[in-house]
Amino acid sequence: MSSENNSIPLNHVQLEYTKKNKEVYLVELKKAQENKDYKMENYYKEVLETDKKIENITPQIQVIDDFFDEELYNNINLYSKLGYKSFDDIKSGMRGKNINQNVWNNMIKKDCGIVKFFDLSPENDLYRKIFITLNNKVDKNIFNLENTAPQFHSIKFYYYEPNSCIDWHHDSHHAASCTIYLNDEWKHNYGGLFLYHPCNKKEDINAILPIKNRAIFSTEGLYHATSLTKHTSPVRRSIQIFIKKNFQQEIL
Repeated sequence: MSSENNSIPLNHVQLEYTKKNKEVYLVELKKAQENKDYKMENYYKEVLETDKKIENITPQIQVIDDFFDEELYNNINLYSKLGYKSFDDIKSGMRGKNINQNVWNNMIKKDCGIVKFFDLSPENDLYRKIFITLNNKVDKNIFNLENTAPQFHSIKFYYYEPNSCIDWHHDSHHAASCTIYLNDEWKHNYGGLFLYHPCNKKEDINAILPIKNRAIFSTEGLYHATSLTKHTSPVRRSIQIFIKKNFQQEIL
């Protein structure tokens, strides 16, 4: 068989972090080898190799409040609300998905409730305005976005329904990512906190409240998670931006 047929695309790698992460994947790799499941064997080999590389990366994080100006925030917020209401309307062109069924591996999506998203089309004027704001607000000492090519960006609207979360993982296929929160009000007791390990020191956990118009920008390898939202919480709405690796344009 060709390697293409025996591999699982890691175009949005989500790796669960536990203290016994390596041991868990080694057990799964052995099972795949015993069952001659070449597809899963190659997948777990790549997961283990990726996890090993992440150990040597020191990610950076930047928190930016009042990310969008008021007019742009209001336009984006309205678009997000309307998008959720018409989520299942195929004619809207929003291509809604249940993340837990379509994107993440089994270890990430287990017991995490329902999180939905749709892709924002690059042809949408909001796409351009969002990325211009990102370019202007991100500290260039952390990450320089000026020479990024559009084909290496993606912008998505996320919706965490009550009793949903995202387990510990790192977005290892991406050079950087950014989350921007859209709820007009978000109380501490709703849950849904952005959790992360500073400098990947796994014994420490920091938490950031997803307040209105706050952005969290992070570079490759940050172990992070979203804590469980309460059953009484509103839908937690956000924008998720990914910058793929090999993102720089050739300057002619």
